Amino acid sequence: MDFPERKTLKTSLFLEGPGLHTGEKSRITIHPEDTGGTLVFQYKDVKIPAVLEFAYSEGRSTCLKRDDCKILTIEHFLAACTGVFLTDGVVELTGSGEIPALDGSAVQFLAALLSTGFESIGHASVLKITDKLEVTWSSGNRRYRVREHEGLAIRCVIEFPVASIGRQSFTYSREGTDFLREIAPAKTFVLEKDIAHLRAKGLAKGGSEKNALVYSDSGLLNPRAAAFRDEPVRHKILDFLGDLYLLGAHVKGLFDVMAPGHPYNLSFFKLLKKKAAIRPADPEG
Repeated sequence: MDFPERKTLKTSLFLEGPGLHTGEKSRITIHPEDTGGTLVFQYKDVKIPAVLEFAYSEGRSTCLKRDDCKILTIEHFLAACTGVFLTDGVVELTGSGEIPALDGSAVQFLAALLSTGFESIGHASVLKITDKLEVTWSSGNRRYRVREHEGLAIRCVIEFPVASIGRQSFTYSREGTDFLREIAPAKTFVLEKDIAHLRAKGLAKGGSEKNALVYSDSGLLNPRAAAFRDEPVRHKILDFLGDLYLLGAHVKGLFDVMAPGHPYNLSFFKLLKKKAAIRPADPEG
């Protein structure tokens, strides 16, 4: 089996801004370091590896928790890390405890990572779906399946009860899709009718027409912020890739997903991790 490289940054970098849900300012500084094959977040002197064991969802985001320490809304940043296969480093967080929203996509995270360059520090573990394994999971109208594939591919379908989104589908492949141009710019989105309810729950306080697309029955309310006609389904793939990072391995498989969401992604990946062996890299190459 061919093992991809583990990578860390060449130099440290930082990004800052308000969080999508808290609306409070935070700053992340990513430091180059060999952290054993997965990023490690550090907040208030607590270190939390970016793995499923510490992951949970608050419905609209993916978070990490260890003891009483929480790190919120990690998925867009981790999607960028998946896109460049950044496996190692320490992500130091100060401020609110929520990763900055930036423009609501992964593109600014990705640009910052690419600007520093990377260093190879060995070989990564691999989770490869074989022809003897097919994993499925469902909850209501949400369906997940993964089968054998030589690379990584995601076929995603979503359907929303507003005509401005409706039913959308998109297929991503690591080998055939330009992540930087076709997935990373896809912003998070919300239905106009849900905004008041979200803010009553203490969410989306940092959301704006600059970092989130707002859809109503009559159409997209902030079309100048959109990068794609089918941006919602592309963003769902972005979220899926961010959550996929938490498996802690280079994944090879064909995923078919219908109506994905963060809590469902995590449930499916936990099942997948139980059923599929993660093969560690051969230390001798």
